[in-house]
Amino acid sequence: PEPNITIFDSAGAVVATNDDFATSPDNGAAVIAAGLAPTNPQEAAMQVSLPPGAYTAVVSGKGGATGVALVEIYELP
Repeated sequence: PEPNITIFDSAGAVVATNDDFATSPDNGAAVIAAGLAPTNPQEAAMQVSLPPGAYTAVVSGKGGATGVALVEIYELP
């Protein structure tokens, strides 16, 4: 429940993070407009523009909760 996703660049710096996708008005609107909104507003989802390179996505549970996560990455026009 309530996953958090954090994206790191190849130097280990945080590029983006999201908990509840709908709590950030700009991000939530972008995810919804792309047609990729999760059905639960407490899910993590974000739309970011990244320069070419290597990145790591880390999914964690709120309060140390554990579970299984599915990370999907899409290239949008």
